[in-house]
Amino acid sequence: MLPTGQDLQTYWLGKLTGGERVLLQAICDHHPEPVLRTTLDTLTDYKRSARDTYLQRLSARKLIERKGGGVKAADMLFD
Repeated sequence: MLPTGQDLQTYWLGKLTGGERVLLQAICDHHPEPVLRTTLDTLTDYKRSARDTYLQRLSARKLIERKGGGVKAADMLFD
C-alpha cells in the first residue's frame, strides 16, 4: 500500500530518476500554484522536447495536472 500526502510525495521523489524527479520537485515547490512550462525550462535547463516527455510520464502516473499553459502537482501529494 502506498503512503499518503507528503509521504507519498517523498515516496515518488525517491522512486523517480533524472528529469522526472527534477521536474516533479520543481512543480511541488510551487504547489498549489501551476507552473508555466517556460518557467520549468528556466528552473531545470531542460529543452522543450525533454521537458514534455518527462511531463507526459508524470501525467500518466497522475502526479501532475495540466492547468492551461502550466502544470501543478496533484493534490494527493500534499497533506
